Amino acid sequence: MAEFTTEKGEVKELLHFRQEVQINELPYIFEGDIPEKPDDFEWFVSIPDYKVERAGIEERIKNGDLNPNFESHYAMYDLVGPRVGILDIDKVQPKDQAPSIGVSLIASHTEHFALYSSYYEAKGIGSFLLDNLCALVDIKGWRIYLAPSDRGWGLGQSDLVNWYKRRGFRHSGEFSKDMRASFGGMQRTSQVPNRSQVIIGILNSHGVNLPQGLNKIIEPSISDLRPFVRSRVKK
Repeated sequence: MAEFTTEKGEVKELLHFRQEVQINELPYIFEGDIPEKPDDFEWFVSIPDYKVERAGIEERIKNGDLNPNFESHYAMYDLVGPRVGILDIDKVQPKDQAPSIGVSLIASHTEHFALYSSYYEAKGIGSFLLDNLCALVDIKGWRIYLAPSDRGWGLGQSDLVNWYKRRGFRHSGEFSKDMRASFGGMQRTSQVPNRSQVIIGILNSHGVNLPQGLNKIIEPSISDLRPFVRSRVKK
């Protein structure tokens, strides 16, 4: 089990967090784990009052507007019940042995909610997850690998690649051979952390040591989130 060292010198196991957040002015629950060193972990975004939303879903099923077995498809992505977004991370070992992780899966689904629900086709979940991941690895000094692949869940292939490029990802061929890994065709080296991301406030609230200047953040803003994208990248 990975451990964290707090400012007081206390050694903690893998940090688990659960935080109320807003994405495009809608309330969600953001939860998951944060390892001290690169490792496998997952983050989820969930609906806070799912019982109310479930009534609208049942109404759509009753009216024949929604396949009653729709959840069986999303179950393979761990998107069941109140969960509407997932980020699945794997540990990666590039040739130069730099601390690295790989994005195995970014996925979200909100098309099953009642047509009158504010969550119906809600946007921004994928962007929220990836932007916070980038902030985390920038703090940690990690590298990210991924394989952009259009699985029909969001943007087309070209737009998907550009979406990653806007977050600092580049094609692996632009890096030296020692920096490459077989995990995916794009990668990103650590950059200046985005101070507005929620994950920085979460780390700060748990007493985790942060780079100078970042531990003063109390309420990071996420109002500038871009439209979401969903991409299945595990082969």
